Order: sequence, then C-alpha cells, then structure tokens
Amino acid sequence: MFCKSIKLAFSFFADMFIPAIGFLFLFSFLFLFSVLGVISCMYLLPSIKVGYSVYDGKLVRVGEVYPFSVSTQDNFLHISFFFEPDNLCYFILYPRSHIVFEDSRKYAESRVFVKVSKFEGRADVRAKNCDFFFGDFSMSSGEVRLFKNKIDIVEGSGNYRGRKLERGKGIVSGKIYDLLSPPSVLLPKDGDELPRFYFSFVPVDRAKKYYIEISADRNFQFPFLFQELESYRFFPQEITIIAVSDEYFFRLWYEDSEGFSSMYSEVRKFRLPK
Repeated sequence: MFCKSIKLAFSFFADMFIPAIGFLFLFSFLFLFSVLGVISCMYLLPSIKVGYSVYDGKLVRVGEVYPFSVSTQDNFLHISFFFEPDNLCYFILYPRSHIVFEDSRKYAESRVFVKVSKFEGRADVRAKNCDFFFGDFSMSSGEVRLFKNKIDIVEGSGNYRGRKLERGKGIVSGKIYDLLSPPSVLLPKDGDELPRFYFSFVPVDRAKKYYIEISADRNFQFPFLFQELESYRFFPQEITIIAVSDEYFFRLWYEDSEGFSSMYSEVRKFRLPK
C-alpha cells in the first residue's frame, strides 16, 4: 500500500525543507514521489501511528492521537490498522460496543502493533502478522471473539500470561477453559429459499443464551445482524437486510450459566425470493 496520504508527506517535508528550498521545489518533489510510488512512507516516517475506519465502504481517517475511543449504537463498524494486506489488525465492532485504543504503530520491517486498553460489548478481532494486545492476552495471527471480560480464540492461536493457547480455548475473568461444542442447526437447510424467516437448532441443555449472526458473506466480514435468543427457535416477522445479493449466511453459538462460550455452528446459506 502506497503511504498514508500525500498530506502526511507534505507536512513532513514542509517542516524540514520549506524554509530552505521553497515551495516550487517541494511541489515538484512531491509530484515525482507520488508518481513513482516506490518508496514507502513507513521508511520515511518510521513511527507513524495509524488508525483507519472503514465504514459504509469508505476509508476514513480516525486519528493519530492516542488514546482514542470508538463507540457504536445500532450499527456495525469496521476498524483496521494496516500498511499492506498481509500486515494488518482488523476489528469488527458490533452494535452497542465501546473500544479504547491505547496505542498503535508500524516500524520499518516490523509488524503492526495495536494495543486496546478498554473494551465493552462484542467485537471480532482478526490479526494477520499484526501484534494485538488486550490486557494479558496477545495475538499475532488468528481470530478472537472479544468481550469485556472474555476472549474466545476461534482461529489461530494467542498467548495469555506466557501460555500459548490454541484454537478452541477461551478466557473468562482470568480463567482458561475449552470452548463448548457448537450447536447443531436444523433449519433452514443450506441453500434454502426463505419466503419467511425461520431458524431452528437442536437445544443444548446447559445453554443459557443463544446468539444468531447473519452476514452478507460466508467469512462474516460484513455482518449486519447480531441477535440474542431466548430459545432454540427464531421466527422474526422481519429482518432488515443489506440488499447486496439474494444470498446470505448465518451461524449460531451459545453461552452457559458460567459465561463459557461455544464454538460457532456450521455456516449455512439461505436465499431470498427474487
């Protein structure tokens, strides 16, 4: 990825060279720099703090002053820290959540570093060659479900107080546990067309709360519904659907009375009538 922005480069070089060489030379240099695009800003500015928010398909700068916080109401919010696609931390902030980023940085020839100091609500955190820290937990590659007092490792691995934890482990209030077996989906069948919404699954004896998530993609990078359920059946009268396709995906999971979480169920696809 070519730099953060020409504005950053302008600010950097303006502070260094404008008094000596004048604006004309500066403009020419920046034009050549932007055309060639072969020198990455992370080498010129080795400790730039980077925060971006991807929301409604637009890339918006959040800020460089840390700590900074982000909250959601009824919306999902995507926040990513990156320099290139293979070196990033990606946050999917669910509705009614609040997160405080204490610090982030990217040095030359090193991974992105992101530290969260406070979190409330629900989020997915996906790291790819990115050092993510939250309390005593850290992760460089993988995916976790993040809560105020709980972390569930659903892909990859992490470290907690010097101990390596693999996929299928969770931490709740400082206690390490094995994620519970996933629920089994009954309906709809994979690929069913739904003239009306209906979802059901095999009840789990120890389950206290069930959760359903619906997304526009199989990887759940763009979820648009997260609903707590009181039973193993969910027959909503209506669901607000993002009209990007006639195919959508859902998955389920649950918690028991101790706050332990299950793994995700299988992901199933459903279609809407045309």
